[in-house]
This record gives sequence, structure tokens and C-alpha cells, in this order.
Amino acid sequence: MLTEEQYAAFKASQRRFIWVMTFSLTFFSLLVLVGQAYNLESIGLGLAVFSLILIALIIWSMHGYRCPACGETPRARMWGLGASEMQYSSMVALKPKECSSCGISFAKPAHMETPKK
Repeated sequence: MLTEEQYAAFKASQRRFIWVMTFSLTFFSLLVLVGQAYNLESIGLGLAVFSLILIALIIWSMHGYRCPACGETPRARMWGLGASEMQYSSMVALKPKECSSCGISFAKPAHMETPKK
């Protein structure tokens, strides 16, 4: 079970990671849509620099999104059926219930729970 400080740190890094990924997906989607409708060559250098900054922000947020107990990135595992074989894949879990490496629960500590009325 996580301590109060560990829980708060994990939730803050989780919010930051989700916010950065949402912002990035929105930005790049709008860039593709606007790029198809308008000629963006005149502001291409600015877009390239901003895109590189955004990619660095994504890497930074992924680096900070770790289990407070073991330091590993929370992962989700999934089996899939490919064209000719079963495939196993692993990806970053956005809202994990427990750490895939050490098994610690990411639930709110019991003493932080608010009593229900």
C-alpha cells in the first residue's frame, strides 16, 4: 500500500502524463487537419520547433510517470491475434490499479478515504 506522499506524487505524475498526452494528440490532430486545408510552409519552422518541444515534453512526462515503490513505468499487457500468430504486447497503462512490476496497489490509502454519509 502506498503512503500519502507516494500516492499524491503518483497521482500528480499521472495527471501530468495524461494532460501532456491529451494536449499532444489534440495539437498533432489539429496540425494535420489544418495542414490539409491550408498551406503551412510559411510557418513551418515554428511548427517544427514547437513539435520538437512537445515531443521533449512527452518524453519528460513519460520519464516521470513511474511507480513510487519500485520506479518502473506502470504497464498494461495485452494479447492479440495477428495475421498468422498470437501476439503479446505491453504498453504504458494510463490508469493502473496496481504496478505490473512489484504488484503494489495504486488505490488511495485507507486513512485518506473520506467517510460516506
